[in-house]
Amino acid sequence: MLHWRFSISASPTGAPIQQQQAVYVDIPESQDAAVQQSAAALIPQLKPLLAGGAGGSSAAKKAKKGFGAKTAGGGGNGGYQRFAVELPVADTSPAATAALALEVLKLLPGAPAAWQIVYADPAAAAAAARAGQARAQPLRDACRAEALGGPLLIVSPTIAEVALVEQLVQEVWSGPCAVALNPSWGEGVPREYEAVVRSFEVAYSFMPVAIKGLVGGQEGAVLRRTAKGGSLAGVPWQILTVQRDGRFLQVGQMKTRPKQSDLELAFMNASAASSPITGAVRSAKSILDRVRGAGKQQ
Repeated sequence: MLHWRFSISASPTGAPIQQQQAVYVDIPESQDAAVQQSAAALIPQLKPLLAGGAGGSSAAKKAKKGFGAKTAGGGGNGGYQRFAVELPVADTSPAATAALALEVLKLLPGAPAAWQIVYADPAAAAAAARAGQARAQPLRDACRAEALGGPLLIVSPTIAEVALVEQLVQEVWSGPCAVALNPSWGEGVPREYEAVVRSFEVAYSFMPVAIKGLVGGQEGAVLRRTAKGGSLAGVPWQILTVQRDGRFLQVGQMKTRPKQSDLELAFMNASAASSPITGAVRSAKSILDRVRGAGKQQ
């Protein structure tokens, strides 16, 4: 069962969306499948960064400059050092959060014990410690450390913790790569922290959504994933709606993360396009055009 991460109310506003011909898209059928897909997206990005051992490769050190954003010659496929993965969750309890983090780590390069695991939720950090994650600690405690090294996993940070995340990656931690698992900082980030949020390039995102305000409501998802072993550069964000037969139809595509207004507009346009009334109007217009054309020929 997938957890619908957020719902929004439809409104007539929205930013322009890069539309393409609608296609059906295969989505992960379970949380486990989404975890597998996210790992497949991360592995080619992390391997070059971890190739130099605990200290990281020279490419990783180059990539760290400038908030770890894309730089020439650094990082994995595209020069990134920091990544984000967004997965649907059915259980947000501390124990489930710790279990998800360990499940992801088991699929990534290097031994799970080599990673620094930092939890935004202290209760999740405590659950992780009870489960045997020796290097797990709360975010606030990590920020008080004199120094941290090695690959870093930051679990479920929110907008409320974005200042602590910046402190951690800028002042405390120094390592080859960092991954934010299920960050909740998509919109509403204070301007002074936008740079650090942007430094975490989204390697994989599958986020179910529900739109309220339309007739009967609509459900769908936002999906971003690379082809196997592919680069993150230019990977689009796909906006999908659930059809009556259960398949997911692409109704929009964007170069940047869709905002709430983008989702509203895409869903309303898709609803209008499939409406019987819209179809009747199109048919009537087509008939009138033919009649007018015939009249001109007489």
